[in-house]
Amino acid sequence: MMTKHRSRPWWLQSRTLLVLFTGAGLLGATTGYLIASVPAPDLGRMLAYQPRITTVLYDRAGHQLEEFALERRRLVRFKEISPNLRNAVVAMEDDSFFSHWGLDPSGMLRALLRDIRSLRFKEGGSTITQQLAGNLFTGREKRVTRKLREAIYALQIERRFTKEEIFEIYANQIFLGGNIYGFAEAADYFFGKPVSELSLPESAFLAGLIHLPNSYLPLTSPGKAARARARRNLVIDKMARIGMVSREAAEAAKATPIRIVERSRERALAPFFAEQVRQLLEERYGAQDLYGGGLRVYTTLDTAMQQIANQAVEDGLHLVDKRRGFRRSAVHNILEAGGELERFNHPDWSIRPAQSDRLHALVLEVDSERARLKLGGYQAELLAKDARWARKKLSERLQRGDVILVQVLNLDPAQQTMQVALDQEPEIEGALLALDARSGAVRAMVGGYDFARSKFNRAVQAKRQAGSAFKPFVYATAIDNGFTASDLLFDEPYSWTDPATGQIYAPANYHNEYVGLTTLRGALEKSRNIPAIKLIMRVGPELVMSYARRFGISAPLFPYPSLALGSAEVTLMEMTSAYSAFANGGVRAKPYLVERITDADGKELYSHLPEEQEAIPADTAYVMTHVLRGVIQRGTAAARAARLPYAVAGKTGTTDEYSDSWFLGFSPSMACGTWVGFDQKRSLGEEETGAAAALPIWVSFMEKTLATLPPDDFAIPPGVEFRAIDRRTGLRASALCQGYVISEAYLRGTEPAYDCSVEAHQALLRPYNLQPRAFPSSTPWP
Repeated sequence: MMTKHRSRPWWLQSRTLLVLFTGAGLLGATTGYLIASVPAPDLGRMLAYQPRITTVLYDRAGHQLEEFALERRRLVRFKEISPNLRNAVVAMEDDSFFSHWGLDPSGMLRALLRDIRSLRFKEGGSTITQQLAGNLFTGREKRVTRKLREAIYALQIERRFTKEEIFEIYANQIFLGGNIYGFAEAADYFFGKPVSELSLPESAFLAGLIHLPNSYLPLTSPGKAARARARRNLVIDKMARIGMVSREAAEAAKATPIRIVERSRERALAPFFAEQVRQLLEERYGAQDLYGGGLRVYTTLDTAMQQIANQAVEDGLHLVDKRRGFRRSAVHNILEAGGELERFNHPDWSIRPAQSDRLHALVLEVDSERARLKLGGYQAELLAKDARWARKKLSERLQRGDVILVQVLNLDPAQQTMQVALDQEPEIEGALLALDARSGAVRAMVGGYDFARSKFNRAVQAKRQAGSAFKPFVYATAIDNGFTASDLLFDEPYSWTDPATGQIYAPANYHNEYVGLTTLRGALEKSRNIPAIKLIMRVGPELVMSYARRFGISAPLFPYPSLALGSAEVTLMEMTSAYSAFANGGVRAKPYLVERITDADGKELYSHLPEEQEAIPADTAYVMTHVLRGVIQRGTAAARAARLPYAVAGKTGTTDEYSDSWFLGFSPSMACGTWVGFDQKRSLGEEETGAAAALPIWVSFMEKTLATLPPDDFAIPPGVEFRAIDRRTGLRASALCQGYVISEAYLRGTEPAYDCSVEAHQALLRPYNLQPRAFPSSTPWP
């Protein structure tokens, strides 16, 4: 028997409907109020969308050199994005993106149910359009009102922009870990390829980074690597599930290892140069445009020359440092630190070794004749002969467990073995600057041994005494004011009393050696101090100072005899630029680092205009160049530089107690300066002169650089005359002085009037009350 249900009273049904209608009305009113209270988004920001774009530096050939950015980003168009990546992003973030109108109600409902179950507000349920609205307009604050604004903004964005435009802006805006923004930058950073060439597994990897990218990076962490792989595979599975890829393609992609471009051991080519440019850009354009304006900066740097400079400085500093002896105090021992040899791993071992590399090695065994070392997967042998500079037996210098620096002599990749030489990181510092002598363009700059160790740029910031490298400015002043290279000076102990203070100044020659009568050429070639002092006192310190200013020396100068010996503190940039005037016919072109700058759209913002100043007349510059060539052919630089088969000239410089070592030199087209020393002034060691410490770096750079340039010679101005001269007396050559004859350059009208003869010789000696030596002599004059 069926029970008959009684119908509910009409008034009860009406109450239920009333409640429903009342609730709906209140909800609608509330929603309307909230919608009305939400300000409209500034869609003009999207119309004129211009995110922070990386500023890029290029070398003189247009190759990328460096980047500056708080947000590393490069813009990409929708059509340039790999279909693999588009599908991966849509599958993982919003699989109905191309069909919905800004919101995904089912996704929002699922997110709401998750929030209710967890009793807290979580992210989720957002379409790509909502995510973009959040990135551009609402921020990341977790509030219901923010989510409502985000939804409303998404609706308005969808009304104004196409799906392709929305996806393009999203693809350029998205954060992907570190300071990487946008898929184009991420494709290059992680995989070293354009975003258009991304494979399926690579695309899935990037799509998986969108939420909490730092949870999966860096992949050097085993735990993060496993999570990143699992996340990537989750994206691939989702793509297969909704039919974007086949199951077979998905399984093949999931089996592919994640191969990230190894960047941890990359060494910047020209970090000191790039930092100098960065400072100039920030001063000119401000930090906002520098780090986000997408500037395109075309610099003067020559990549090939910079590579040569880097190697020359590194090798040169290691060579000088090893002459100072082995430092046991700088060696780290794994066993003494409580470590285990079997578990030790060094960052150097992550790169493939090559001949001449300097790498760290672990000492496994050592005796007096050899040491067995480990370098990652390689077994290396160090023989006593390859550590001779350490001056003791290997067993007295090294211990089991030591981590030492070695240089690879040869290696066998097949057998995983290598032969190495003992090395050590130098304490000393050095710098090199190379300029185009004609334009002033900086072609190479090394500001120190290692930018990571010290960012102080010794090529432009360090102010050091120049020593004898300053002397050419004294001699140039004299030549331009009536002196000749064959005029005579008397080299003897000398003292000078300061009339203002009564203090006595008594300079000395190197090793206290004096030679008596010498020509200006001989004095400069051999870098004799007393003749330089006497010369500056004859022409006047104030006049020398005025000439130095014309050469571009801006350092404080004082009118004392010591100015001739380089007492002024100058920068390597000043000195190299000054020497470039000798090469460039007496005209100094102001050094510069940037040729031109454009904005991200290619509009030119800056173009370099040459700044030139005549330091000395062209004929005077040539006479000085002719004398400075003698420094390399016969003088203080001859032992290491005379072998160069190029037209080059220059001057060594050494300061008191061997604390600063300089060499400044030039070819017809290139000026280069080198400096070696400690940041805190102290001796480099006995006999570490400019010729011993700085010159080898200069020779290494110039020899390799000039080999790549067309042959060239110094142009002879019309105002220069040549005469065959006895280099001992400075007189015109005759039969009495055969064997000591050189071709000397003179300003027209200043050539010697007398031949080399016994009478002329006696006349030269008479003012000094000297007795003539046997003439001609088998001992050459200085």
